[in-house]
Amino acid sequence: MMSKYKFTVSNYRKKILTLAVVSLLAAPALPFSSAHAAALSPSSTPAPKASTNTAPVKPAAGTPAKPVTPEPFYDIVKDPNRDAIMTLYKEEIVKPAKDRKFRPKAEIGRADFTVILGRAMKANGSIFDVYFTDPIPDWAIRYVGGLSAAGIYDGYLDGGKFGPKLPVTRAEAAAMVARAAHLEAQPLPEGLGGIRNIPAWAIDDVGAAYAAGLIPVTSTGTLNPNKKVTRSEMAGMIAPLLESGAFKEPFVLEEDITLP
Repeated sequence: MMSKYKFTVSNYRKKILTLAVVSLLAAPALPFSSAHAAALSPSSTPAPKASTNTAPVKPAAGTPAKPVTPEPFYDIVKDPNRDAIMTLYKEEIVKPAKDRKFRPKAEIGRADFTVILGRAMKANGSIFDVYFTDPIPDWAIRYVGGLSAAGIYDGYLDGGKFGPKLPVTRAEAAAMVARAAHLEAQPLPEGLGGIRNIPAWAIDDVGAAYAAGLIPVTSTGTLNPNKKVTRSEMAGMIAPLLESGAFKEPFVLEEDITLP
């Protein structure tokens, strides 16, 4: 009897356990809050919230503007030969003074004119080609020698004096640039005012310069050949020849002799 009872009790326990398991499986899943679920799962780490206090990124500073280079000569803005003056400046034939003035309306002396034309021709010659008896500034003497050797002064001056500070006339300047550029002699048109005032030694060269547009008539309708040439007019004569390549063949210096 005893063994039968145990068997019955054992069967009864099994049935109870089976019913309990079935009940648990059939029961609906209980909802968990997200916070509770996160606490139960040690591997779950809440994502960090984006910061709302991020400082705005400043745009990179732009490249600073380059300083504007001032005009080398502030007194040529409205000058009719401004472009010609700037051509001589860019070629380092004329240089700005400390006060940045070119003085376009001022007269130009023979030494200054010779140096500017000599630089355009690259005719930095020898002091031994200078045969004038009056003193010539050291900064001009080699260009005087160069232009003398090139025949620019052939018939240019009477006597043995150069006169470095004497002003250059329009006829003299036209003759010098025409010879420097090897322009062919041209007859002047009949009826042109001022022809009779041109020196006989310069008339062919002035005709060549006039034909090339280097010595235009003045506001009075005449060449006015004996009028003192201005620094502006000087630039208007030399710069076009420089741009056209009239001085492409530089003056050849036989030997370099320095000043004592």
